[in-house]
Amino acid sequence: QFAVAAGDPLQWSQFDAARAVEHLASRIMKRARALAVDVRNTSGVGGWLRPNDHVDIIGSFKDPATNEQVAVTLLQNVNVLATGKVSGTTNVNLIPESQRAYSNVSLMVLPEEAELLVLAQESGNLTFTLRNEDDLDVLEERGRATINTLLSGERTKLLQMKRFNTIQVIRGTQAPKTSP
Repeated sequence: QFAVAAGDPLQWSQFDAARAVEHLASRIMKRARALAVDVRNTSGVGGWLRPNDHVDIIGSFKDPATNEQVAVTLLQNVNVLATGKVSGTTNVNLIPESQRAYSNVSLMVLPEEAELLVLAQESGNLTFTLRNEDDLDVLEERGRATINTLLSGERTKLLQMKRFNTIQVIRGTQAPKTSP
């Protein structure tokens, strides 16, 4: 709704602004749930998360059995429904710049995943990793790291080789030389 006085011209922007108020429930798939999770700038990929992005969620906790700090991949390939009050169908041009910042993201998860995330958020810290939009694969073995993993360095060496073979880095401005 918006106020219009007799004789005032109607503008398309007034109708667009009326559509800016959304109903997030209509974007949730059947049998899924929307769950808002708190994020800080550093845990939310520096503020780069956007609606319709896909993320993995890593939790860091103190293991009660060993009293050791542990980081675990909790969920993979989770759809971001909204960042704050901005969803994938929001016309962000109608929202003032100051209101585009967010302190939570709404995720589309299964009810059982929602339970895990609520407990994880209350028990430790959650960090999001942003995926390429075409990277939908999930790892069968979920990741887990401890302080011993960091200090031993063995896993770091293996992962460095994997990263080198997975992520291409092209340096320089010259085309590669071809042999005759």
